[in-house]
Amino acid sequence: MQLEALRLFIDVADTQSFTDAARLHHCTPVNASHQFHAVEKALGTLLAVPGLRKLQLNQASHVYHDYCRQIVGLADEMGVQIGIVPTGGGMAPARGYFGPRDAHLATFAAQYVTFVD
Repeated sequence: MQLEALRLFIDVADTQSFTDAARLHHCTPVNASHQFHAVEKALGTLLAVPGLRKLQLNQASHVYHDYCRQIVGLADEMGVQIGIVPTGGGMAPARGYFGPRDAHLATFAAQYVTFVD
């Protein structure tokens, strides 16, 4: 599972809104919803109460949320320790920001904090 997917899940859980979480991640609510459901599929369990109009998380999602927070916190801490920090769209060297022309460098740096299933 990608670290960014964990961050998105945390924001969906915190805001209880695909729209608000999507805004934080600069994506569409539909994309946030798809990513949320991809996490459910990967885990093999529902993380929201089905059939409700408003998003309501279930007990499994609260457990998953707590672990996501720990994982993301550890990844961020590790990034600071080795000289990279989160930029919102991946990780970047602590001394600078990757611009659009440096996207390949951001991708390279993000490889060091990507979790594999």
